[in-house]
Amino acid sequence: MQFNGSWSFVTDPTLVPDGDNGFHITSTSGDFAEYPFQGSSVAVTGIVNSTAGLFNVSVTSNASSAVIEQQQLSGFSPFLVYTTLFTASGLDSTVAHTLTITNIENRTLALNGLNVTVVSGGTAYVFHPLVFSRR
Repeated sequence: MQFNGSWSFVTDPTLVPDGDNGFHITSTSGDFAEYPFQGSSVAVTGIVNSTAGLFNVSVTSNASSAVIEQQQLSGFSPFLVYTTLFTASGLDSTVAHTLTITNIENRTLALNGLNVTVVSGGTAYVFHPLVFSRR
């Protein structure tokens, strides 16, 4: 995943309950992250809390540049919760897509993980193409 803007990498096992405890965080409007993928569904995990704000998520087709899915979402919660922030399903797995997540307020946006599902021959394979950590 490509992070553009003033994202910071944070590791905190109290915030992310299992697996890799790292996440990328920004509080700057306009910062965005992009990930090209090919699959039938995609899900993004992260953290919601009282300092979080609005963010946009879009999935575009690389073949036609058409926007397939676009949502404005809120990460606000009175409680700190590790959760799924966005999912898109029913995508054409034969076409390359780009997932873009954009912070639209000067409030917190924290991303932790990404799952892509690929269907092949009637069997679904879920893989974690990356965990948001520094390598």
